[in-house]
Amino acid sequence: MSGLDGLPVPSRNWALFLDFDGTLVDLAPKPDLVEVPAGLTGLLQKLSTQLDGALAIVTGRELCDVDGFLRLMLPGAGIHGAELRRKMGDATIVMDDSRGLADVIAELEPLIAGDPRLILQLKSAAFTLHYRLAPERETEMRDLAARAVKGHENLELMFGKMMVEVKPKGADKGTGMERLMQAPPFSTRVPVFIGDDITDEDGFKFVKNHAGLAIKVGDGTSSADHRLSSPAAVFEWLMDMSAYFERKSRR
Repeated sequence: MSGLDGLPVPSRNWALFLDFDGTLVDLAPKPDLVEVPAGLTGLLQKLSTQLDGALAIVTGRELCDVDGFLRLMLPGAGIHGAELRRKMGDATIVMDDSRGLADVIAELEPLIAGDPRLILQLKSAAFTLHYRLAPERETEMRDLAARAVKGHENLELMFGKMMVEVKPKGADKGTGMERLMQAPPFSTRVPVFIGDDITDEDGFKFVKNHAGLAIKVGDGTSSADHRLSSPAAVFEWLMDMSAYFERKSRR
């Protein structure tokens, strides 16, 4: 099987969990500018069928945001596990303990209003402050967010690639996958997670603790056991996986 870069041969018993930004799509200067590769939606839909529905998006975005880009309502865990959708097309459940979030936003907004390069991405139970267009302000932005969230014991900071997120305490991609794995079609399967950022490390830890497969996209220190070089390499690997399943089904 080509394009696997030493990764294990795929199994129909996998539960496949996929990050979105930096994994399925290239990172963009602004969250709304990402471009979905041609054929990705159809490929994900086909793989979901081949895995009996056990394919999910695990993302820091709201699931409805990813739905819009993919034009497909896959199962998933959004907002780093604060949102959950167990089956394709189901309603999204928000596990929300975001008390005080509006106060934190109100404190930050006037402090960043003078710089259009700073982007505040509001979500139902969290928000992300992106400074990709102003990398020289990283330390300042992290400090501002830390001060704003101080005293809100139910909220916590999460840092990623040129961003800082304020979210409900305890919500992460590992807990999101754990909740998905508690029921069909994911339960009893081997978890496989592909991600690219430090925010994905909780997910890598979860799958490794459950005898699963952790795959890091790109460079950087990671606990993942395997690597793919880029979203384009992820797409190629998923294509190879689907073709492999198709060949196996004909035998």
